[in-house]
Amino acid sequence: MKTAVIVLTRRGIPVARAIQARLGSAGYTLEKLIPREGDLQPIRGSVREFTGWMFQGYEGLIFVSAVGIAVRAIAPHLKDKWRDPAVVVVDEQGKFVISLLSGHWGGGNRLAQEVAHILGATPVITTASDLSGIETPDVIAREYNFVVEARENLPKVTALLLEGEQVTYVTDDAMVWKLLHRRIQLFPQVPQEAKGIVFITDAVVEAPLLPFVILRPRNLILGVGLRKGISGVMLQTLVSDFFRAQGMALSGLGELASVERKKDDPALRALATMLSVPIRFFTVEELQKVAHFFPTSPRVQKALGVGSVARPSAFLASGGGRELGYFEGKGVTLALFRRVGTYVG
Repeated sequence: MKTAVIVLTRRGIPVARAIQARLGSAGYTLEKLIPREGDLQPIRGSVREFTGWMFQGYEGLIFVSAVGIAVRAIAPHLKDKWRDPAVVVVDEQGKFVISLLSGHWGGGNRLAQEVAHILGATPVITTASDLSGIETPDVIAREYNFVVEARENLPKVTALLLEGEQVTYVTDDAMVWKLLHRRIQLFPQVPQEAKGIVFITDAVVEAPLLPFVILRPRNLILGVGLRKGISGVMLQTLVSDFFRAQGMALSGLGELASVERKKDDPALRALATMLSVPIRFFTVEELQKVAHFFPTSPRVQKALGVGSVARPSAFLASGGGRELGYFEGKGVTLALFRRVGTYVG
């Protein structure tokens, strides 16, 4: 986490320096308080204006100040729990560390505990789920880098958990099952007694009548082969239609894969940008090692030196995963695989 310490009193400077030394944080203070030695930088303009700039550049802000000052500084810049950085407040004596903002998704609670450990201070955590020891879906999502969908339902699902109602975690992903089965109870389908649902899947979910959220592991890998000159619009349309036919959500896509010779293809680059996913490129030699597992095309073999692109590249990127679907047509080949681990060639 990229953090910054903002210290607003002279007596708080030793506390700020202790935090900086352990976390490697940037440090800022009022110009009149800048010490002769050290790496504290001056706050330009008002604290409130400066905090707005800090919101854009840091994932965590640590105020060494009174709580009221920190609240007034951050108030004009608040958006929502998904975009706001973590904010913690430390008193100038370093006795208490308060998680003030983005305790779960932004990591504020964890940052407060870390700073408290550094200072030998008392962490102050006020979120109900932490106090009750209940793990909410957003906590799990953040830890495992899952994407959260149907976010508007999260307060309802969290409330059910806090009230002791049965919220069921449902998954169809073997990797997720292996990862989480010792931590939370998982089901392959929704039991009748469920009062709320957390789907952990990259598949399309039909909205139930119960409160629900969806966590996307993004374990889907799409291998792409395409003829030169294919338009970006056509490729995006084909991919959308392909995912729909497979019953998979585009938001579950974690990575594109293709042959290195296509690294400058504008349609492929546009697709990656539209879906906000990286592309992994493989050399012809790398694809040749696994191409024999799949049907090959003499035309592709002659043009590229390997008889197949979409399937071998998706297979390698998925760590030897399972194929979920394949499409060929209009100068494009698409192969959808589910990630299982790291491929060893």
